[in-house]
This record gives sequence, structure tokens and C-alpha cells, in this order.
Amino acid sequence: MSSLLSPSRVTGALPRSLEVPQVRAAIEVLTKGEQPLAVFNELAECVEAGAYLDPRARSGEVIMDYLVKDAVEPGAVIDYKALRETKEELLLEWAGLFWAAGWGVQEHRESCPNDIERLTRIILTPPGVRAEGRYPLAAALAAVEQAGPTEGDKLRAALTAYGIPSFASSFVGVSYVLVAVDKATDEAAAENGLRLVIASDQYADRPAAEHDEPWSVLLYTPADDFEGEVFRAPSGLTLTEESAVTAWAVARWLDKEGAALLARHPRPATVPA
Repeated sequence: MSSLLSPSRVTGALPRSLEVPQVRAAIEVLTKGEQPLAVFNELAECVEAGAYLDPRARSGEVIMDYLVKDAVEPGAVIDYKALRETKEELLLEWAGLFWAAGWGVQEHRESCPNDIERLTRIILTPPGVRAEGRYPLAAALAAVEQAGPTEGDKLRAALTAYGIPSFASSFVGVSYVLVAVDKATDEAAAENGLRLVIASDQYADRPAAEHDEPWSVLLYTPADDFEGEVFRAPSGLTLTEESAVTAWAVARWLDKEGAALLARHPRPATVPA
């Protein structure tokens, strides 16, 4: 996908911003990942929804947002709740692509009514400029490179780099990597509590070369109820990149959601023998 569609239309950024090297580099990451870019006409109006990139000249950072069309059909009803959810899902997916490419990624959230925080944009720092920050990707990538021989070994190495205990588990032919939301270091405790089950199409014990589907992170309660998918790795990454990004997503999710979910789903009380 070219950043220049015609003399009057550009994608991904406004014309002047396309002159900035880090904006062009960010567009390349999104294009490689086959992600949609916002399209602008000669009046700088957004005519197709997608990623929008805006440079910060002094810091070298790039602000990434999701834009929709400026104009809608007369009488059209906009579902703002669905729009916010779509925006957050896309921004998080795009953030994973940039982490895999070695960029610094920082979430920008704003308070909304009812004390709810919404993800509104992502702040990107190009490789070589960024500080490692709270979730260092380099350590996870290095750990994955050295791990093996199975796909699960590589994911577990990345989780360990973030200080997250994990276990190689299986049940009725399904293999998976198990993570306790409370970061329990005992496998039995992890299986019986609020937990994340991570697998690639029901597998996590194949040779690394046979990994063919992105990691999917599923949440289960102590009562074995399925609560939903909390993360799915972007397509098009190597297993090394995918495992590091998945571990990053799990670390971030545990920090942001773990405490509240543990309060709602406490670990079952043990019965004395």
C-alpha cells in the first residue's frame, strides 16, 4: 500500500507529516502488517477509516490514532460505544506490531464518565530512540531466541522475562501454557484459580517450526467458566516476535485488570485434611 494514492489523496498522515522519517517508518510497519491507513482528500478530510500518524517534532515520537470518516450519510446513526471498542481493539493490535518491530509503545488514556478510562491513542518511539520502560521487549526477545525446542518453551521464556510464572499443561489432548492471574508459583494452585490459558489452535507443545496459528490468551474462572479471549497475537509475526508480544500483552493485562478480577473471583477456600 503506497502512502501516496494520487496527487490529491494521501494515506496514514497529512502531507507535511509524510516528510517526517519516523512517520514514514511507522507507516511501513502498519503496511507490512496489512493494517488499514486513514485516507485524506485534498481538503485534509478523512474519507476512509484507518490509522493516523502525527509526529512530535521535539521528542521524535509519533502519535498513533484511529480515525473514521469525517462525513457520514444523512440520517446515519453512529454507535459510539461500538466505535470506542473498535478503536481500542485496533490500537492494541497495532501496538503489538510496533513492539515486535522494536518500537517503544506507550498507551494514552483519558477519563470518561463513570470513572472509566478509555484508550484514546498510542505514543510510539522509534527504535534507537526509546527507553525500555516498564515492559522491556528486548529482554523478552532475547529470552525467546535462546529457548526451545517447543513453541510453548519460547512463550514461557518470554513470560519469565516479565516475571510471570507459567506452566506447560495439557487436558484431553489440548496442550497449553498456564498462567495464574495471581501469579501463583504452584501449578495445582494455578489450575484451580483464576487463570489464563494460552495456546495456538489448541497446541503449545509442538516443535517451534510447527507453530502455525497466533497465540490466543483465554480467561477461565476458578469454577472453570470461560470468560473470553483477552488477547490474540497479530498475524504475520515470527514465533519469536509473537511470543514476546504475547508476553508483553499478558504482563500489561495482569497489571491493569488482575486485581479487580481477583476481587470478583477469589480463590476457593481450602478444606483442611
